[in-house]
Amino acid sequence: MRCMRPIFCLFLLIILLANPLSAQKIIVGVSIPPQKYFVKKIGKNFVHVIVLLPPGANPVIYEPKPQQIKMLSKAKLFFSIGVPFERPWLKRLKKEFPHLKIIPMYRSIKRRPMKKNYLFLRRKVINKNPDPHIWLSPPLVRVIAIDVLNSLIQIEPEKEEFFYKNYMDFVKEIWEVDLHILALFKDVKKRAFLVFHPCWGYFASAYNLKQIPLEIGGKSPTIKDMSFFIDFAKKNGLKTIFVQPQFSSRFANMLAKAIGGRIEFIDPLAESWKENLIKSANLIRESLIK
Repeated sequence: MRCMRPIFCLFLLIILLANPLSAQKIIVGVSIPPQKYFVKKIGKNFVHVIVLLPPGANPVIYEPKPQQIKMLSKAKLFFSIGVPFERPWLKRLKKEFPHLKIIPMYRSIKRRPMKKNYLFLRRKVINKNPDPHIWLSPPLVRVIAIDVLNSLIQIEPEKEEFFYKNYMDFVKEIWEVDLHILALFKDVKKRAFLVFHPCWGYFASAYNLKQIPLEIGGKSPTIKDMSFFIDFAKKNGLKTIFVQPQFSSRFANMLAKAIGGRIEFIDPLAESWKENLIKSANLIRESLIK
């Protein structure tokens, strides 16, 4: 046994030298998968990220499991994003884990109320809740990245150089995504696209587009609303309705059938932010040039 101990210690030393950050990680909680992407881009292997919302779950009605909440007991940071399911749980997190620093990822962003998405109907729709979908706009993700960087530095100031290098690499990636999507829509004449859930507003604003959502103020469309959508789609030659997989596609299917079109699933909550955003942008572009 004595001869094995030095070998074992040497083996451990080699592992730690190969990955010096593996022995100590900042535990960070987030609400949705795209946030994990942002935190990992800057924190790399120095952070362990706990995501509350699992793939396919509805961000409006989801309830985190007790074991998920328990996992946050050792977390130093929690980044909220403003999705509906957070509201009752953030108060609980503050009460149960007073040491946990809760930071809104939108704290440096002026969010707009969801009601602005429905003005095209020419009737008042009461929905004053801020639109949380800031992660779908590359220009806003650049702002998010700065806050993530500063938050991690506050927790581990000795790793500032490490975090900053990763931040600069991530900013370069965001610019590449932004320029790529700008080029996609440069010569596209149609600028409006149909969606069920109004999650693409910030994306649309970034690229001079306009989303037309079927869901009105968090409610399914009325018969009168459906009539408007059918007329709008036919007049503008729109044949595709984009549906978020976490929501029912019933009304989208009804509209697609009425206009002789189809539905297309795009997931705003996918963790692979860059790949997913470019894929979604391509699908939206294809729907506008057909």
